[in-house]
Amino acid sequence: MFALDLDGTLVHVEPLFVRALEARLGRSLAGRDPSAYEHFGISPLIPEEERPAFLRAWEEVLRDPEVYAQAPPYPGAVEVATWLHRRGMLRGYVTSRPPALEAVTREWLARWELPQAPLVHDGGERLRALLRLGAQALVEDHPGHALRVAEEGYLAFLLDRPYNREARHPALVRLAGWEALGRLLRTLPLDVRARRDPLGWPERKKGGYRG
Repeated sequence: MFALDLDGTLVHVEPLFVRALEARLGRSLAGRDPSAYEHFGISPLIPEEERPAFLRAWEEVLRDPEVYAQAPPYPGAVEVATWLHRRGMLRGYVTSRPPALEAVTREWLARWELPQAPLVHDGGERLRALLRLGAQALVEDHPGHALRVAEEGYLAFLLDRPYNREARHPALVRLAGWEALGRLLRTLPLDVRARRDPLGWPERKKGGYRG
């Protein structure tokens, strides 16, 4: 029933991304605002006359397979994904990465021994991805994506990041990290885990989500 987002959720790509930008721009980005999601809070550091060069560098890094290949998973992510998979609760992975990066993404998943599961490049359309995977819950870091699926009656587990702390919704569960999600899952009775909607997690129906 779970779909797992990649970048910022399962994959700790942000430091590698910033480092690659610094190399292209020839300057330090140490003063960026980590509480801003857009462009990792870098934009205010860039003078107006340098903005075109910055945007070009951003697009280059966004499509650079080496950046994604070198990024590690967040602590506990592999263990929780494996736990879900062994219990038939992992529906797949979702990502906004360009589809051209599918090969490096699959190689990364295999190298870190994450469970084999469908991979959906959704262009940020998480609802479409959840429907395609038959998932009822999303593990995510992006506040907009998490709120969107919560508003549509799905359950969103939002891993706490500086840029998503204002997101609030009754169907949104904020967690400190993957270890916290693992602890939550392991507290459920075995008979409850096996049901389609453990913890009363939302089931799609006309009346909205159930919880």
